[in-house]
Amino acid sequence: MQTTPLRQHLTIGLLLALWIIFGLTGRSVWWDGEAVALRQIQSLASGEPGAPYLLANGLSALTQQLSADGLSFADGSRLASGILTALALLGTALAASQLLGPGHAIAAALALMGAFGLLMRAHAQVPELGLMAAYAGLLYGIGLARQSPIGGLWIGIAWLALLAARGPFDVGAGLLIAFLPMLSWRWRGPAYRNALGLGVATAGLGLGLLWIWLDLAWLKAWWALASAWPQSLLNPFSVANRMLWFTWPLWPLVLWGLWHERRRLTRLDALHPSLAALILLTLLSLWPSSASDNSLLPVLVPLALLSAHALGGLRRGAAQGFYWFGVLCFGFFAFAFWIYFAAVEWGAPTALARHLAKLVPTYRAGSVTPFSVALAATVTLLWVIAIPFFKRATVRPIVVWATGMMLIWTLAMALFRPWVEAGWGYGPLVTNITQRVPATRCLNAEIDANLRSVLRAEFGSRLKTGNTCRYLLVQGALKEPPAHAQLIWKGLRPRQKDRVYYLYLRTNASS
Repeated sequence: MQTTPLRQHLTIGLLLALWIIFGLTGRSVWWDGEAVALRQIQSLASGEPGAPYLLANGLSALTQQLSADGLSFADGSRLASGILTALALLGTALAASQLLGPGHAIAAALALMGAFGLLMRAHAQVPELGLMAAYAGLLYGIGLARQSPIGGLWIGIAWLALLAARGPFDVGAGLLIAFLPMLSWRWRGPAYRNALGLGVATAGLGLGLLWIWLDLAWLKAWWALASAWPQSLLNPFSVANRMLWFTWPLWPLVLWGLWHERRRLTRLDALHPSLAALILLTLLSLWPSSASDNSLLPVLVPLALLSAHALGGLRRGAAQGFYWFGVLCFGFFAFAFWIYFAAVEWGAPTALARHLAKLVPTYRAGSVTPFSVALAATVTLLWVIAIPFFKRATVRPIVVWATGMMLIWTLAMALFRPWVEAGWGYGPLVTNITQRVPATRCLNAEIDANLRSVLRAEFGSRLKTGNTCRYLLVQGALKEPPAHAQLIWKGLRPRQKDRVYYLYLRTNASS
Protein backbone atom coordinates (compact mmCIF):
# COMPACT_ATOMS: atom_id res chain seq x y z
CA MET A 1 0.00 0.00 0.00
CA GLN A 2 1.09 3.57 -0.65
CA THR A 3 1.91 5.93 2.19
CA THR A 4 -1.16 7.85 3.33
CA PRO A 5 -0.97 11.68 3.43
CA LEU A 6 -0.95 13.38 6.83
CA ARG A 7 -4.35 15.01 6.19
CA GLN A 8 -5.98 11.61 5.77
CA HIS A 9 -4.35 10.41 8.99
CA LEU A 10 -5.82 13.38 10.84
CA THR A 11 -9.25 12.85 9.26
CA ILE A 12 -9.33 9.16 10.20
CA GLY A 13 -8.04 10.00 13.68
CA LEU A 14 -10.88 12.47 14.16
CA LEU A 15 -13.39 9.88 12.92
CA LEU A 16 -12.09 7.31 15.40
CA ALA A 17 -12.12 9.83 18.25
CA LEU A 18 -15.74 10.82 17.55
CA TRP A 19 -16.76 7.17 17.39
CA ILE A 20 -15.11 6.45 20.75
CA ILE A 21 -16.52 9.48 22.55
CA PHE A 22 -20.13 9.35 21.33
CA GLY A 23 -22.30 7.31 23.69
CA LEU A 24 -19.53 6.72 26.22
CA THR A 25 -21.27 8.76 28.92
CA GLY A 26 -24.76 10.04 29.67
CA ARG A 27 -26.38 6.75 30.56
CA SER A 28 -26.68 4.36 33.47
CA VAL A 29 -25.41 0.78 33.64
CA TRP A 30 -27.23 -1.31 31.02
CA TRP A 31 -25.62 -4.76 31.13
CA ASP A 32 -24.95 -7.06 34.06
CA GLY A 33 -21.35 -7.31 32.90
CA GLU A 34 -20.96 -3.59 33.50
CA ALA A 35 -22.38 -3.98 37.00
CA VAL A 36 -19.83 -6.73 37.71
CA ALA A 37 -16.99 -4.49 36.51
CA LEU A 38 -18.39 -1.61 38.56
CA ARG A 39 -18.25 -3.80 41.66
CA GLN A 40 -14.61 -4.65 40.94
CA ILE A 41 -13.75 -0.97 40.55
CA GLN A 42 -15.41 -0.16 43.87
CA SER A 43 -13.46 -2.95 45.57
CA LEU A 44 -10.21 -1.63 44.15
CA ALA A 45 -10.99 1.95 45.11
CA SER A 46 -11.75 0.90 48.69
CA GLY A 47 -8.48 -1.05 48.97
CA GLU A 48 -10.04 -4.51 49.18
CA PRO A 49 -7.50 -7.25 48.37
CA GLY A 50 -7.54 -9.36 45.24
CA ALA A 51 -9.17 -6.99 42.72
CA PRO A 52 -8.96 -8.58 39.24
CA TYR A 53 -8.13 -6.86 35.93
CA LEU A 54 -5.85 -4.40 37.67
CA LEU A 55 -4.99 -2.39 34.53
CA ALA A 56 -8.53 -1.57 33.35
CA ASN A 57 -10.12 -1.37 36.79
CA GLY A 58 -7.28 0.74 38.18
CA LEU A 59 -7.57 3.17 35.27
CA SER A 60 -11.35 3.25 35.73
CA ALA A 61 -10.96 4.07 39.42
CA LEU A 62 -8.59 6.91 38.47
CA THR A 63 -10.84 8.40 35.77
CA GLN A 64 -13.81 8.16 38.12
CA GLN A 65 -12.00 10.08 40.85
CA LEU A 66 -10.81 12.76 38.41
CA SER A 67 -14.31 13.28 36.97
CA ALA A 68 -16.31 12.81 40.19
CA ASP A 69 -17.45 16.45 40.24
CA GLY A 70 -19.03 16.35 36.80
CA LEU A 71 -19.94 12.73 36.02
CA SER A 72 -21.69 9.86 37.73
CA PHE A 73 -19.67 6.93 39.07
CA ALA A 74 -20.59 4.77 36.06
CA ASP A 75 -19.84 7.48 33.49
CA GLY A 76 -16.58 8.48 35.13
CA SER A 77 -15.29 4.94 35.33
CA ARG A 78 -16.41 4.27 31.74
CA LEU A 79 -14.02 6.95 30.48
CA ALA A 80 -11.25 4.38 30.96
CA SER A 81 -12.87 2.22 28.28
CA GLY A 82 -12.56 5.08 25.82
CA ILE A 83 -8.89 5.56 26.69
CA LEU A 84 -8.11 1.83 26.35
CA THR A 85 -10.00 1.60 23.04
CA ALA A 86 -8.05 4.58 21.72
CA LEU A 87 -4.77 2.96 22.83
CA ALA A 88 -5.74 -0.31 21.15
CA LEU A 89 -6.55 1.46 17.87
CA LEU A 90 -3.35 3.51 18.03
CA GLY A 91 -1.24 0.48 18.94
CA THR A 92 -2.73 -1.56 16.10
CA ALA A 93 -2.06 1.24 13.61
CA LEU A 94 1.54 1.62 14.82
CA ALA A 95 2.07 -2.16 14.75
CA ALA A 96 0.81 -2.29 11.16
CA SER A 97 3.12 0.57 10.23
CA GLN A 98 6.17 -1.20 11.70
CA LEU A 99 5.36 -4.76 10.61
CA LEU A 100 3.63 -4.24 7.26
CA GLY A 101 4.60 -0.74 6.18
CA PRO A 102 3.33 2.81 6.82
CA GLY A 103 0.58 2.48 4.21
CA HIS A 104 -1.16 -0.23 6.27
CA ALA A 105 -1.65 1.81 9.45
CA ILE A 106 -5.04 3.31 8.56
CA ALA A 107 -6.32 0.03 7.14
CA ALA A 108 -5.48 -1.84 10.37
CA ALA A 109 -7.10 0.79 12.60
CA LEU A 110 -10.26 0.87 10.46
CA ALA A 111 -10.37 -2.93 10.38
CA LEU A 112 -10.30 -3.03 14.18
CA MET A 113 -12.97 -0.32 14.38
CA GLY A 114 -15.14 -2.23 11.91
CA ALA A 115 -15.13 -5.47 13.90
CA PHE A 116 -18.67 -6.24 15.00
CA GLY A 117 -17.67 -7.47 18.47
CA LEU A 118 -15.97 -4.20 19.40
CA LEU A 119 -18.98 -2.00 18.61
CA MET A 120 -20.72 -2.05 22.00
CA ARG A 121 -17.76 -3.12 24.11
CA ALA A 122 -15.73 -0.06 23.16
CA HIS A 123 -18.41 2.03 24.87
CA ALA A 124 -19.04 -0.14 27.92
CA GLN A 125 -17.26 -1.03 31.14
CA VAL A 126 -15.25 -3.99 29.78
CA PRO A 127 -11.96 -4.80 31.54
CA GLU A 128 -10.73 -6.96 28.65
CA LEU A 129 -10.19 -3.76 26.68
CA GLY A 130 -6.99 -3.47 28.72
CA LEU A 131 -5.88 -6.83 27.34
CA MET A 132 -6.58 -5.72 23.77
CA ALA A 133 -4.57 -2.52 24.24
CA ALA A 134 -1.66 -4.43 25.83
CA TYR A 135 -1.43 -6.95 22.98
CA ALA A 136 -1.56 -4.12 20.43
CA GLY A 137 1.32 -2.43 22.25
CA LEU A 138 3.26 -5.70 22.31
CA LEU A 139 2.95 -6.20 18.54
CA TYR A 140 4.01 -2.60 17.99
CA GLY A 141 7.08 -3.16 20.15
CA ILE A 142 7.93 -6.34 18.26
CA GLY A 143 7.76 -4.53 14.92
CA LEU A 144 9.79 -1.60 16.21
CA ALA A 145 12.42 -3.86 17.80
CA ARG A 146 13.86 -4.84 14.41
CA GLN A 147 14.85 -1.23 13.73
CA SER A 148 15.35 0.31 17.16
CA PRO A 149 16.18 -0.88 20.69
CA ILE A 150 13.31 1.31 21.91
CA GLY A 151 11.09 -1.55 20.74
CA GLY A 152 12.51 -3.58 23.61
CA LEU A 153 11.22 -1.01 26.08
CA TRP A 154 7.75 -1.28 24.54
CA ILE A 155 7.90 -5.07 24.70
CA GLY A 156 8.81 -4.99 28.39
CA ILE A 157 6.09 -2.44 29.17
CA ALA A 158 3.58 -4.55 27.24
CA TRP A 159 4.50 -7.65 29.27
CA LEU A 160 3.90 -5.71 32.47
CA ALA A 161 0.60 -4.42 31.07
CA LEU A 162 -0.47 -7.99 30.26
CA LEU A 163 0.35 -9.05 33.80
CA ALA A 164 -1.78 -6.23 35.21
CA ALA A 165 -4.49 -6.68 32.58
CA ARG A 166 -5.32 -10.24 33.62
CA GLY A 167 -2.44 -12.31 34.93
CA PRO A 168 0.61 -14.50 34.31
CA PHE A 169 -1.04 -16.68 31.66
CA ASP A 170 -1.28 -13.68 29.35
CA VAL A 171 2.36 -12.89 30.11
CA GLY A 172 3.18 -16.43 28.97
CA ALA A 173 1.30 -15.82 25.73
CA GLY A 174 3.10 -12.48 25.34
CA LEU A 175 6.49 -14.14 25.79
CA LEU A 176 5.67 -16.75 23.15
CA ILE A 177 4.42 -14.08 20.72
CA ALA A 178 7.73 -12.23 21.10
CA PHE A 179 10.05 -15.26 20.98
CA LEU A 180 8.33 -17.57 18.47
CA PRO A 181 9.28 -15.43 15.43
CA MET A 182 12.91 -16.23 16.23
CA LEU A 183 12.29 -19.72 14.86
CA SER A 184 12.81 -18.00 11.50
CA TRP A 185 16.35 -16.86 10.68
CA ARG A 186 14.90 -13.55 9.48
CA TRP A 187 14.08 -12.65 13.08
CA ARG A 188 17.31 -13.84 14.67
CA GLY A 189 19.31 -10.69 13.93
CA PRO A 190 21.31 -8.98 16.69
CA ALA A 191 18.98 -5.98 16.80
CA TYR A 192 15.94 -8.08 17.67
CA ARG A 193 17.87 -10.25 20.15
CA ASN A 194 19.17 -7.16 21.94
CA ALA A 195 15.69 -5.65 22.02
CA LEU A 196 14.27 -8.80 23.62
CA GLY A 197 17.00 -8.67 26.24
CA LEU A 198 16.10 -5.06 26.96
CA GLY A 199 12.44 -6.07 27.17
CA VAL A 200 13.20 -8.75 29.75
CA ALA A 201 15.27 -6.25 31.77
CA THR A 202 12.50 -3.64 31.59
CA ALA A 203 9.87 -6.13 32.75
CA GLY A 204 12.12 -7.32 35.58
CA LEU A 205 12.76 -3.78 36.76
CA GLY A 206 9.05 -3.01 36.62
CA LEU A 207 8.22 -6.09 38.67
CA GLY A 208 10.76 -5.07 41.28
CA LEU A 209 9.30 -1.57 41.55
CA LEU A 210 5.77 -3.00 41.88
CA TRP A 211 6.98 -5.33 44.63
CA ILE A 212 8.36 -2.35 46.54
CA TRP A 213 5.47 0.02 45.84
CA LEU A 214 2.41 -2.19 46.38
CA ASP A 215 1.23 -3.51 49.71
CA LEU A 216 2.56 -7.05 50.12
CA ALA A 217 -0.66 -8.51 51.50
CA TRP A 218 -2.70 -6.94 48.69
CA LEU A 219 -0.17 -8.16 46.11
CA LYS A 220 -0.32 -11.73 47.42
CA ALA A 221 -4.13 -11.70 47.32
CA TRP A 222 -4.09 -10.37 43.76
CA TRP A 223 -1.51 -12.94 42.66
CA ALA A 224 -3.55 -15.78 44.11
CA LEU A 225 -6.53 -14.60 42.09
CA ALA A 226 -4.63 -13.86 38.87
CA SER A 227 -2.63 -17.09 38.82
CA ALA A 228 -5.49 -19.44 39.74
CA TRP A 229 -6.41 -21.97 37.08
CA PRO A 230 -10.15 -21.73 36.31
CA GLN A 231 -12.43 -24.55 37.31
CA SER A 232 -13.40 -25.07 33.68
CA LEU A 233 -12.51 -23.53 30.34
CA LEU A 234 -15.10 -22.30 27.85
CA ASN A 235 -16.57 -24.73 25.35
CA PRO A 236 -14.38 -24.60 22.19
CA PHE A 237 -17.33 -25.15 19.85
CA SER A 238 -19.32 -22.38 21.52
CA VAL A 239 -16.36 -20.00 21.32
CA ALA A 240 -15.79 -20.85 17.64
CA ASN A 241 -19.46 -20.24 16.88
CA ARG A 242 -19.43 -16.84 18.60
CA MET A 243 -16.16 -15.92 16.90
CA LEU A 244 -17.87 -16.03 13.49
CA TRP A 245 -20.02 -12.98 14.26
CA PHE A 246 -17.72 -11.35 16.83
CA THR A 247 -14.78 -11.02 14.42
CA TRP A 248 -16.83 -10.25 11.30
CA PRO A 249 -15.83 -8.95 8.73
CA LEU A 250 -12.17 -9.62 9.54
CA TRP A 251 -12.00 -13.40 9.41
CA PRO A 252 -13.05 -13.75 5.73
CA LEU A 253 -10.33 -11.28 4.74
CA VAL A 254 -7.75 -13.12 6.85
CA LEU A 255 -8.67 -16.53 5.43
CA TRP A 256 -8.46 -15.18 1.89
CA GLY A 257 -5.14 -13.49 2.61
CA LEU A 258 -3.61 -16.64 4.12
CA TRP A 259 -4.82 -18.74 1.21
CA HIS A 260 -3.44 -16.22 -1.27
CA GLU A 261 -0.03 -16.24 0.46
CA ARG A 262 -0.02 -19.95 1.38
CA ARG A 263 3.07 -20.80 -0.71
CA ARG A 264 5.26 -18.09 0.78
CA LEU A 265 4.04 -17.72 4.35
CA THR A 266 7.38 -18.90 5.70
CA ARG A 267 9.11 -16.09 3.80
CA LEU A 268 6.66 -13.36 4.85
CA ASP A 269 8.45 -12.64 8.11
CA ALA A 270 6.33 -9.50 8.70
CA LEU A 271 3.29 -11.74 9.29
CA HIS A 272 4.93 -14.13 11.75
CA PRO A 273 4.22 -12.17 14.99
CA SER A 274 0.58 -11.61 13.96
CA LEU A 275 0.14 -15.28 13.09
CA ALA A 276 1.68 -16.36 16.39
CA ALA A 277 -0.59 -13.92 18.23
CA LEU A 278 -3.68 -15.13 16.35
CA ILE A 279 -3.04 -18.77 17.23
CA LEU A 280 -2.14 -18.17 20.87
CA LEU A 281 -4.93 -15.66 21.55
CA THR A 282 -7.49 -17.93 19.91
CA LEU A 283 -6.45 -20.66 22.34
CA LEU A 284 -6.48 -18.17 25.22
CA SER A 285 -10.04 -17.12 24.29
CA LEU A 286 -11.15 -20.35 25.98
CA TRP A 287 -10.22 -18.65 29.28
CA PRO A 288 -13.30 -17.49 31.23
CA SER A 289 -13.80 -13.73 31.01
CA SER A 290 -15.66 -11.09 32.97
CA ALA A 291 -18.68 -11.53 30.70
CA SER A 292 -19.73 -13.55 27.68
CA ASP A 293 -17.56 -13.09 24.56
CA ASN A 294 -15.19 -10.58 26.14
CA SER A 295 -12.33 -13.10 25.98
CA LEU A 296 -12.42 -12.69 22.18
CA LEU A 297 -11.43 -9.02 22.26
CA PRO A 298 -7.62 -9.58 22.11
CA VAL A 299 -8.05 -11.78 19.01
CA LEU A 300 -9.25 -8.74 17.08
CA VAL A 301 -5.78 -7.15 17.11
CA PRO A 302 -3.89 -9.78 15.05
CA LEU A 303 -6.96 -10.23 12.86
CA ALA A 304 -6.95 -6.49 12.09
CA LEU A 305 -3.24 -6.64 11.17
CA LEU A 306 -3.68 -9.66 8.93
CA SER A 307 -6.77 -8.06 7.35
CA ALA A 308 -4.77 -4.94 6.51
CA HIS A 309 -2.20 -7.12 4.76
CA ALA A 310 -4.90 -9.08 2.91
CA LEU A 311 -6.46 -5.89 1.54
CA GLY A 312 -3.28 -5.14 -0.39
CA GLY A 313 -3.64 -8.32 -2.45
CA LEU A 314 -7.42 -8.34 -2.78
CA ARG A 315 -8.52 -8.61 -6.41
CA ARG A 316 -10.62 -5.81 -7.81
CA GLY A 317 -13.76 -7.89 -8.24
CA ALA A 318 -13.57 -9.30 -4.74
CA ALA A 319 -12.90 -5.85 -3.29
CA GLN A 320 -15.91 -4.43 -5.12
CA GLY A 321 -18.11 -7.28 -3.93
CA PHE A 322 -16.99 -6.84 -0.33
CA TYR A 323 -17.52 -3.08 -0.59
CA TRP A 324 -21.06 -3.28 -1.99
CA PHE A 325 -22.02 -6.00 0.44
CA GLY A 326 -21.10 -3.60 3.23
CA VAL A 327 -23.07 -0.79 1.59
CA LEU A 328 -26.20 -2.94 1.28
CA CYS A 329 -25.79 -4.40 4.77
CA PHE A 330 -25.49 -1.07 6.57
CA GLY A 331 -28.05 0.55 4.33
CA PHE A 332 -30.54 -2.12 5.36
CA PHE A 333 -29.69 -1.69 9.05
CA ALA A 334 -30.03 2.10 8.83
CA PHE A 335 -33.43 1.75 7.14
CA ALA A 336 -34.55 -0.76 9.79
CA PHE A 337 -33.40 1.54 12.60
CA TRP A 338 -35.51 4.40 11.27
CA ILE A 339 -38.55 2.11 10.88
CA TYR A 340 -38.16 0.91 14.47
CA PHE A 341 -37.70 4.46 15.69
CA ALA A 342 -40.91 5.51 13.94
CA ALA A 343 -42.71 2.65 15.65
CA VAL A 344 -41.32 3.49 19.10
CA GLU A 345 -41.72 7.25 18.90
CA TRP A 346 -44.59 7.86 16.47
CA GLY A 347 -46.59 4.61 16.71
CA ALA A 348 -46.32 3.57 13.06
CA PRO A 349 -46.28 0.89 11.78
CA THR A 350 -48.85 -0.02 14.43
CA ALA A 351 -48.16 -3.77 14.66
CA LEU A 352 -44.46 -3.17 15.29
CA ALA A 353 -45.28 -0.34 17.71
CA ARG A 354 -47.52 -2.63 19.79
CA HIS A 355 -44.79 -5.29 19.91
CA LEU A 356 -42.11 -2.83 21.03
CA ALA A 357 -44.47 -1.33 23.61
CA LYS A 358 -44.89 -4.78 25.13
CA LEU A 359 -41.12 -5.17 25.35
CA VAL A 360 -40.64 -1.92 27.28
CA PRO A 361 -44.03 -0.82 28.68
CA THR A 362 -42.46 1.89 30.88
CA TYR A 363 -41.15 3.90 27.92
CA ARG A 364 -42.97 7.11 27.10
CA ALA A 365 -42.86 8.49 23.56
CA GLY A 366 -41.31 11.93 23.19
CA SER A 367 -38.16 11.15 25.20
CA VAL A 368 -35.88 11.59 22.18
CA THR A 369 -34.89 15.23 21.71
CA PRO A 370 -35.21 17.02 18.33
CA PHE A 371 -31.43 17.53 18.38
CA SER A 372 -30.86 13.76 18.58
CA VAL A 373 -33.24 13.15 15.69
CA ALA A 374 -31.52 15.87 13.64
CA LEU A 375 -28.09 14.40 14.45
CA ALA A 376 -29.18 10.89 13.41
CA ALA A 377 -30.72 12.21 10.19
CA THR A 378 -27.60 14.24 9.36
CA VAL A 379 -25.23 11.31 9.93
CA THR A 380 -27.43 9.02 7.84
CA LEU A 381 -27.59 11.52 4.98
CA LEU A 382 -23.85 12.18 5.08
CA TRP A 383 -23.09 8.45 4.95
CA VAL A 384 -25.43 7.90 1.98
CA ILE A 385 -23.96 10.88 0.11
CA ALA A 386 -20.37 9.81 0.84
CA ILE A 387 -20.76 6.28 -0.57
CA PRO A 388 -20.11 7.21 -4.24
CA PHE A 389 -17.16 9.40 -3.26
CA PHE A 390 -15.14 6.69 -1.47
CA LYS A 391 -11.96 6.40 -3.53
CA ARG A 392 -11.36 3.10 -5.31
CA ALA A 393 -8.35 2.32 -3.17
CA THR A 394 -7.36 -0.96 -1.56
CA VAL A 395 -8.62 0.32 1.80
CA ARG A 396 -12.12 1.19 0.47
CA PRO A 397 -13.82 -2.11 1.45
CA ILE A 398 -12.85 -1.71 5.09
CA VAL A 399 -13.70 2.02 5.06
CA VAL A 400 -17.34 1.26 4.36
CA TRP A 401 -17.45 -1.23 7.24
CA ALA A 402 -15.82 1.16 9.69
CA THR A 403 -18.04 4.08 8.72
CA GLY A 404 -21.04 1.76 8.69
CA MET A 405 -20.32 0.72 12.27
CA MET A 406 -20.10 4.39 13.22
CA LEU A 407 -23.44 5.04 11.50
CA ILE A 408 -25.18 2.19 13.32
CA TRP A 409 -23.76 3.20 16.70
CA THR A 410 -24.77 6.84 16.17
CA LEU A 411 -28.32 5.84 15.23
CA ALA A 412 -28.58 3.49 18.19
CA MET A 413 -27.43 6.10 20.70
CA ALA A 414 -29.24 9.08 19.20
CA LEU A 415 -32.59 7.39 18.59
CA PHE A 416 -32.85 4.53 21.07
CA ARG A 417 -30.91 5.56 24.18
CA PRO A 418 -34.05 6.50 26.22
CA TRP A 419 -35.86 3.35 25.09
CA VAL A 420 -32.95 1.07 26.02
CA GLU A 421 -32.52 2.97 29.30
CA ALA A 422 -36.17 2.34 30.17
CA GLY A 423 -35.99 -1.38 29.39
CA TRP A 424 -32.47 -2.50 30.25
CA GLY A 425 -30.90 0.28 32.31
CA TYR A 426 -30.45 0.26 36.06
CA GLY A 427 -31.00 4.04 36.08
CA PRO A 428 -34.83 4.15 36.37
CA LEU A 429 -34.74 1.42 39.02
CA VAL A 430 -32.15 3.26 41.11
CA THR A 431 -34.01 6.57 40.69
CA ASN A 432 -37.22 5.04 42.03
CA ILE A 433 -35.36 3.76 45.09
CA THR A 434 -33.40 6.95 45.82
CA GLN A 435 -36.55 9.08 45.53
CA ARG A 436 -38.15 7.08 48.33
CA VAL A 437 -35.16 6.96 50.67
CA PRO A 438 -34.38 10.38 52.23
CA ALA A 439 -30.82 11.66 51.88
CA THR A 440 -30.40 11.48 55.67
CA ARG A 441 -31.39 7.81 55.90
CA CYS A 442 -29.50 4.59 55.27
CA LEU A 443 -30.66 1.52 53.35
CA ASN A 444 -30.35 -2.19 54.14
CA ALA A 445 -30.31 -4.22 50.92
CA GLU A 446 -30.77 -7.97 50.57
CA ILE A 447 -30.37 -8.05 46.80
CA ASP A 448 -28.19 -9.43 44.01
CA ALA A 449 -24.59 -8.25 43.80
CA ASN A 450 -25.11 -6.38 40.51
CA LEU A 451 -27.80 -4.03 41.80
CA ARG A 452 -25.88 -3.64 45.07
CA SER A 453 -22.84 -2.36 43.17
CA VAL A 454 -24.99 0.17 41.26
CA LEU A 455 -26.70 1.31 44.48
CA ARG A 456 -23.35 1.53 46.23
CA ALA A 457 -22.26 4.11 43.67
CA GLU A 458 -25.35 6.16 44.52
CA PHE A 459 -25.67 5.65 48.29
CA GLY A 460 -22.04 5.26 49.31
CA SER A 461 -21.71 4.63 53.04
CA ARG A 462 -25.49 4.85 53.46
CA LEU A 463 -25.83 1.36 51.94
CA LYS A 464 -25.45 -1.00 54.89
CA THR A 465 -25.87 -4.64 55.83
CA GLY A 466 -27.88 -6.03 58.75
CA ASN A 467 -31.08 -4.59 60.20
CA THR A 468 -29.98 -1.16 61.33
CA CYS A 469 -31.88 1.02 58.83
CA ARG A 470 -35.50 2.06 58.58
CA TYR A 471 -35.50 1.27 54.88
CA LEU A 472 -35.09 -2.30 53.66
CA LEU A 473 -34.77 -3.40 50.02
CA VAL A 474 -35.23 -7.09 49.24
CA GLN A 475 -35.21 -9.12 46.06
CA GLY A 476 -38.22 -11.37 45.52
CA ALA A 477 -41.44 -11.53 47.48
CA LEU A 478 -41.09 -12.48 51.16
CA LYS A 479 -43.33 -15.17 52.62
CA GLU A 480 -43.86 -12.89 55.58
CA PRO A 481 -43.18 -9.14 55.50
CA PRO A 482 -40.67 -7.81 58.06
CA ALA A 483 -42.10 -7.02 61.48
CA HIS A 484 -43.29 -3.42 61.94
CA ALA A 485 -42.78 -2.70 58.22
CA GLN A 486 -44.93 -1.60 55.35
CA LEU A 487 -44.34 -2.00 51.64
CA ILE A 488 -43.83 1.42 50.03
CA TRP A 489 -42.61 0.43 46.54
CA LYS A 490 -42.25 -2.53 44.20
CA GLY A 491 -40.35 -2.43 40.91
CA LEU A 492 -38.15 -4.14 38.35
CA ARG A 493 -36.25 -3.65 35.12
CA PRO A 494 -38.80 -4.38 32.34
CA ARG A 495 -36.39 -6.70 30.51
CA GLN A 496 -35.49 -8.54 33.76
CA LYS A 497 -38.94 -9.60 34.92
CA ASP A 498 -37.55 -12.42 37.06
CA ARG A 499 -35.93 -9.87 39.40
CA VAL A 500 -38.59 -7.99 41.36
CA TYR A 501 -37.52 -5.70 44.20
CA TYR A 502 -39.54 -4.64 47.27
CA LEU A 503 -38.79 -1.58 49.40
CA TYR A 504 -40.07 -1.60 53.00
CA LEU A 505 -40.24 1.14 55.63
CA ARG A 506 -39.66 -0.14 59.16
CA THR A 507 -40.89 1.76 62.19
CA ASN A 508 -38.73 -0.05 64.73
CA ALA A 509 -35.37 1.10 63.36
CA SER A 510 -33.68 4.39 64.15
CA SER A 511 -31.38 5.03 61.16
